Amino acid sequence: MRGETYRETGRSAATGDGGESAARLRVQTQPVLIDVPGTSYYVSLEQPLANLAIAALEPESPAGYAANGVIASVESVARVLLRPELRMTAVP
Repeated sequence: MRGETYRETGRSAATGDGGESAARLRVQTQPVLIDVPGTSYYVSLEQPLANLAIAALEPESPAGYAANGVIASVESVARVLLRPELRMTAVP
């Protein structure tokens, strides 16, 4: 499927109002065709909590998973550009 992957181009420390610190990432997107493993997750933005999903999954978000170490590397995350069409048949 068509998507974008991320490449980290820089990192700096950011301090919040409460004194907590998180990494501030700078990334560059790269258009790719993604070969999706069966263990992957797709998070649709057609849901009431779409803003929360964006804040957590976008690498440049200071409150995101990548900035706070939940995701070790932005190379393991991709943005899907079109809604995936699912096949429910096993691949030999």
